[in-house]
Amino acid sequence: MTDLLAHDVLRGAVSPFRRSPRGLDRVDLDISGHLHEHWRGEMVGVLALPWGLRYFDRARIAAGRDAILRDWAETPAHDAENTGDILRSLLTQPQPTIAGSDRYHNNMIGTLRVARLLWGDRPRWGGSVYDLPAKSLYLDTGQMPTIEGFFGHFDRVARWLADRPDIRFVSKVHDIMPLSDPAFYTPDAASRHRRWLDLLAARGHGAIVSTPTVARLLTEAMATRGRPNFPIHTIRLGINPLFAERPAPPSWRPEETYAIVCGALEHRKNHRILLDAWEILHARHGRRTPWLLIAGSAANAHTDIAARLRASPALSARVRIAMDLPTAQIAQLMAGASVLLMPSLAEGFGLPPLEALACGCVVFSSLNHALADNLDPGRLGHQLGCGTLEADVERIAAAVADPAAWRCPEPQLQA
Repeated sequence: MTDLLAHDVLRGAVSPFRRSPRGLDRVDLDISGHLHEHWRGEMVGVLALPWGLRYFDRARIAAGRDAILRDWAETPAHDAENTGDILRSLLTQPQPTIAGSDRYHNNMIGTLRVARLLWGDRPRWGGSVYDLPAKSLYLDTGQMPTIEGFFGHFDRVARWLADRPDIRFVSKVHDIMPLSDPAFYTPDAASRHRRWLDLLAARGHGAIVSTPTVARLLTEAMATRGRPNFPIHTIRLGINPLFAERPAPPSWRPEETYAIVCGALEHRKNHRILLDAWEILHARHGRRTPWLLIAGSAANAHTDIAARLRASPALSARVRIAMDLPTAQIAQLMAGASVLLMPSLAEGFGLPPLEALACGCVVFSSLNHALADNLDPGRLGHQLGCGTLEADVERIAAAVADPAAWRCPEPQLQA
């Protein structure tokens, strides 16, 4: 049996079209880096391209990943003074700047960057996946339904696996939220996830998940597809060293402390409840209201949040949106915040609360989906949404005023 690993790297290859990485992008790049460093056998990267499903050698894929990290400014640690300048600029504006910040670069810029990643100093067309050795292991870690539209990716993979039944197919399933929580997704997203799970049930040799909740949901989904004993391995995601090594807080911080919420501006992230809370806080405390910093990329709730900020003097006075920040600066902003707020209604792996704890931040979170797998209320964090909004506001205000009284004890965090 060959030990050749054919790692699907399409998510990384199309990432230059995005202005900044989202959580799934960061996880996929981290997995790619880990495989490059630790996989002892032969390894290639698989890409769907206009001329077919192709593979590239390990060195080319590693060089492409390094270029992505440079483009996103993910490689160097950012100076805390620079992050302080960003924070000062955001919080000293008389009105919040709410740029449209489309999630994707101009198509021409993105295309040129993709070409540079693939080709480097000379054209490389890749080899046909049909020529890979028998029993090769094909690993998809990019959440296939979210990128299946690029160059017919899904259909080409499905056709290849049908033609080459000897290929062992394993997928990293980050979540199946379009099926478990369809209210937050389009019917097309649900359809793509259904096709993916159908393919996994028909051709898959196993799946990797990050949380017990996703393992349970996937087990149920596979059982309905005739695979009740489908192999599922739960492997917890680690904390990025940029968070785990206790980053320095921004060099400048406001006189009034700030709370932070991290994640794409999606409806499922439930920013609405925080905006409701900040209007209550502002009505009570006026100019002494703490700041709320929303750090994330534009998504399906961006327009609604922007409109709400424009319409509300209270929110315009004390809420700011920071978009397209590299991971190091998000870690530094967390390190300077009193409280991280995570009111999400659905989460696949829910890393921000764990990252915030590593930065020494107090965490208030809902316990939906993966968040319940990662947090123990009263020991590692504090629950949002377990009572009334008024009660949440009281607790958040108390924690912002005296974070030390609400912070997780160090021995519990180490455990």
